[in-house]
Amino acid sequence: MKSSHAGSVSTDYDFVGSAAARLQAFLEQDCLAEDKSCVAEKVQVITLVSVLFLTIVGVLIIFRTLREEKEERITPLCPQLIVKSVDITLGMQLDEDSFDVTELSGKKFCKVILDWPTTAVGIVGTVRLQSVHGVPLVTVVVRSGYAGQNMAICRGSGREMFGFIEATRDKFVVQHRTNTELLTLSEDPETNEMSVYNPVGARVCTANMKNGEMHANIIQHVDAGLALASIIATRVQRRMTHVAGGGPVINVA
Repeated sequence: MKSSHAGSVSTDYDFVGSAAARLQAFLEQDCLAEDKSCVAEKVQVITLVSVLFLTIVGVLIIFRTLREEKEERITPLCPQLIVKSVDITLGMQLDEDSFDVTELSGKKFCKVILDWPTTAVGIVGTVRLQSVHGVPLVTVVVRSGYAGQNMAICRGSGREMFGFIEATRDKFVVQHRTNTELLTLSEDPETNEMSVYNPVGARVCTANMKNGEMHANIIQHVDAGLALASIIATRVQRRMTHVAGGGPVINVA
């Protein structure tokens, strides 16, 4: 079956290449002034190629517009944590089950609580983001395994599903429940720096460890709640180890 498929693909490429070569040769040949049929045929071919090109461009523009409209219709996970004015740098300790996320000035930004279920089958941890006043903002349920949509993102205390974090071999992809891609997380194996990219490939957040503390720099207009919850959840999943007789701990070194 593979050889047949490969032969079919090769034949298609040969056909396209042959057709392109014939078209180029046809357009390059000179028509006699009295040969009106040759001139008319050239005009028809040029018109057809132009129409096809414009049609393809139009379809691409429509798809891009529909995708942007779809993304705009998605309500942010944490509207109150969107970076509004300038880029922000946040610091947090990951070696505790409950810690504050603070700005460089010391101002509290939000609070994170890590839970380690002992009875839920397949669930190895839960990441909860709260406002500085204790209002639930985000709940991420982390399941065991390193492939598939094994991290579920919920609004508030977990009653409304927002999306998933899908793990692949070298990155994590954050998707809305409508399968719209929101973020992509990639970690440098040498520096352990986590980079977060938006759907168009622009880096919107970086997170790295400094003196036992994680620092995250998030640019303007980005939902910091979604970025932080995703980063912490992926670190919980990838770096936890089970301790005999106790719950999992995070290796932040």
